[in-house]
Amino acid sequence: MTAQLIGGRLLESTPRRVRRTRSAMASTAIHAGLIALAVWRTIPKPVPGHLAEHVSLIPLPQLARAKPPEAAPRAEKVREHEFKVLDAPPNVPTTIPPVDLARPATVAEDFSGKGIQVHVAEVSLVKPTVRNDPIEGDDADQSPYLLPGQMGPPYPEELRDDRPDGVVVVRFVIDTLGRVEAPSLKVIAATHPLFAASVRATLSRLRYLPASLSGRRVRVQMEQRFEFHLAAP
Repeated sequence: MTAQLIGGRLLESTPRRVRRTRSAMASTAIHAGLIALAVWRTIPKPVPGHLAEHVSLIPLPQLARAKPPEAAPRAEKVREHEFKVLDAPPNVPTTIPPVDLARPATVAEDFSGKGIQVHVAEVSLVKPTVRNDPIEGDDADQSPYLLPGQMGPPYPEELRDDRPDGVVVVRFVIDTLGRVEAPSLKVIAATHPLFAASVRATLSRLRYLPASLSGRRVRVQMEQRFEFHLAAP
């Protein structure tokens, strides 16, 4: 490379200026190509299998003059079970015509064909019954028991001189409030009528914890044994 010094400035030779000019032109062409490539890549490409959308503008007067397409003739509806098909009347009545309940229905007027045979099940509603019969005390989930703090049947005063031992077996029903139902009380066995009378009078005031079955109180039938003993003086 050669250069000349003219007027205090260093001038490049002609070949070097030519090379610099060519380099600038090549750089410009490369940058222009890159910019064009980038712009081309931003343009959306059509997706294979999809149709391009075409939008046509129709003037309003022309759209107003267009006639709607004629409706296709309505096909006759196939009636599967050949029942009569009701068509809506053009004018809907606002009043209900009188109905003659005495006139029997006729097949010719009500149906236009035959239907299919169906089976109608007879349904009877059974009212659930609430069990109120007394059960045996052993069948209850929780058997009744005598509440504490109560006195048993007293020894009869008329028998204190002889001091006999006594036994009374009774059968009775305890209601859901823990009380003995008086009509249900029956003496199964008794060694003396005075012992039985003492038991009857006592049971009318005794209170039990009610029995329960499946989470609810129930009436139970009980059998209980009472013994009488008088201590020696």
